[in-house]
Amino acid sequence: MNRKLLVFSLLFVLLAMACSRSVEGETSAWTRNQQKVKDLMTLYPKMGGALNEQRNKATQAWDAAQSVSDDEAKINAMAKANRLLSSGFVQDLDRFEKKEKDLQDLIVDVQTAAKGAADAQSATVVRDQANSTLRRARQSIERGAISAAQATVVMKKVTKDMDAATKNLKKVKDGFKKKESTAQKTKEAEKAAQKDWKCSYCSKSNPAKASECTGCGAPHEKK
Repeated sequence: MNRKLLVFSLLFVLLAMACSRSVEGETSAWTRNQQKVKDLMTLYPKMGGALNEQRNKATQAWDAAQSVSDDEAKINAMAKANRLLSSGFVQDLDRFEKKEKDLQDLIVDVQTAAKGAADAQSATVVRDQANSTLRRARQSIERGAISAAQATVVMKKVTKDMDAATKNLKKVKDGFKKKESTAQKTKEAEKAAQKDWKCSYCSKSNPAKASECTGCGAPHEKK
């Protein structure tokens, strides 16, 4: 009986510790998310109204979570408040600069991968398209949004356009690589065909163009 009581007590303590860590984790996440939104408001001032609206919604949810007595329910409510503060258009806005840099790097990669005039022309076309997408995306964000709903529409369009540009650039880059690989294989095959060959019957060495062995007359097996 005492052993069972000890086991139950230990499980209770471990569960309480887990809940405590989760509450602390959500609290730490809340602090980070608050700072993130503050930084985004500084970086994109025209998005300030939308960000402030979203922060107010999240703050209301956070404050309500603090009054919940049940630990599991409280953690869930805190997590919901954190999602309000960090997901949706806020997340898209936070990821914008990285997506912008990744797209710029990919443009350079495509131009580097281009071989020959035809590839260079294709690279120029997709480069110009991608740069146009980047300009429109930056302009849309700089114009800002007065509400969270409007910011959601803006950032969904920005993200969709940038993802499409990224996909197009990768497709062109992969095409360049496949073309180069095919050319390399053809070159290697042509080089191999120019090598002298040894007869498998009499072991005599024969010139590459010979269709049969000059020693025993056996046909070239690879011809």
